[in-house]
Amino acid sequence: SGYITYVDTTAVITLPSTVVGMSFTLVNAGADGAVQISLDPAAADKIIGAGFTATDNKDAINTLATAKKGDLIEVVGDGVDGWFIKRVHGTWAREA
Repeated sequence: SGYITYVDTTAVITLPSTVVGMSFTLVNAGADGAVQISLDPAAADKIIGAGFTATDNKDAINTLATAKKGDLIEVVGDGVDGWFIKRVHGTWAREA
C-alpha cells in the first residue's frame, strides 16, 4: 500500500480485497501506444469514480490505443464497496 508502481509491459494488476485506507498508484512507463494496463479489483469490489459505472469485478483499463507514457491511476480502498479513484491522468476506460 502507498507504493507507486511503474508498469512498462502490458499487464493485468490484480488488487487485493478492499481495505480501508489502502492505496495503490500505477503509472504507465511504456512508450506511447505500447503498454496496456488493466487494474483488476477482487470479484466483490468495484472501482468507483472518474465517470465509471460502479460494478463489481470490472477493470479500469489504460487501453493500448490511447496509452501515453505517464498515464496514471491512484485508488484508495474504503473497506466495503471497493476502490475509489483518487487521481487519474490519461484515458482510462471501464471493462465492458
